[in-house]
Amino acid sequence: MRIATLRERICYTLGAERLGNSFKLHRPSLMMSAIGRLRRVPLEKLRISAYNVRTKVDEEKVLQLMESIANIGLQQPLVVMPSKEVPGADDGVIGRRRLEAIRRLREGRPGALEKWFSSGVPCLVRDFTPREAIMASLVENLQRGDLRPEEVGEAVNRLQVEYGMSLEDVVAQVKVEMGYIKRALEMYYELTKHGLTPSRPGRPPKRGRRGEVPAVAAKLASRLEEQLATAGVDERRAELAKKLLIKETGERGLSGKAVELVVRGAVERVRRGEDPVRAVRELVERISSEKYKTRVITLPAKFFDLIAALAVEKRVSFDRMLEEVVRAGLKAMGIEL
Repeated sequence: MRIATLRERICYTLGAERLGNSFKLHRPSLMMSAIGRLRRVPLEKLRISAYNVRTKVDEEKVLQLMESIANIGLQQPLVVMPSKEVPGADDGVIGRRRLEAIRRLREGRPGALEKWFSSGVPCLVRDFTPREAIMASLVENLQRGDLRPEEVGEAVNRLQVEYGMSLEDVVAQVKVEMGYIKRALEMYYELTKHGLTPSRPGRPPKRGRRGEVPAVAAKLASRLEEQLATAGVDERRAELAKKLLIKETGERGLSGKAVELVVRGAVERVRRGEDPVRAVRELVERISSEKYKTRVITLPAKFFDLIAALAVEKRVSFDRMLEEVVRAGLKAMGIEL
């Protein structure tokens, strides 16, 4: 397989196509007010821009990228802008995950840091305006397809409130459907109503940090409202249950998996005639106190089939049935929890 040259990767970042031995720009945007200056910037001079729309990165993916960079180097330069807050520093607008991975090399692979970045980190330095920086970061990360909806919503809200862009203008420039942008804004507004917002630039947060709501948890809360409505719960009680779940998730720092357990348990209890708000409150309390953890386990297929059949028979979730089986097994061994 042919590996692209550094020049080709830089031109791809800027939106160019190869024509023989030259390159032609084919997707001009706000990023293209100037091509930018390619230079190496000392790692200690690089910061995360406040205009970078990625507010949270997955630590596992950062470590995987760190290993890749340690082995083959940086395949695409960062895109930065001169810092207005710290003279002599540069703020990363595009490439936050790459920058976090390079930072991890200090402790994880110091030899690789010296090998690849002894003279600095390859960067394209651009003279963005704040609005251009947000838009460039948003477009780049939407193309990668791994932004959380609330991150998209926050970025679009900033473009509207701080820089006077209409929703139609934003949609036209980012090239995504209006419906997706509206749903992202709704999720962002829902979180901010409860004082919960995406984390800002810095070291990737640990799972379950208080005040933050994982993307999957926010989706599950909306799913809870839908399932409650299907189960015949009136609209007001279903909405209260959803808001309570979002609030408790942020305040207690629940993981996405813990929220999934609450949603499943709440729906099961509602189907048995219990109040949804009370069910959510009690389940959150129980799951928080028991400190659930997530592990990937391998068991014989017949075990899973049996537990799945029991779950259907008892009308509970697979996870709940597995928990009951484990508890019963431990009790039979004389171990009380």
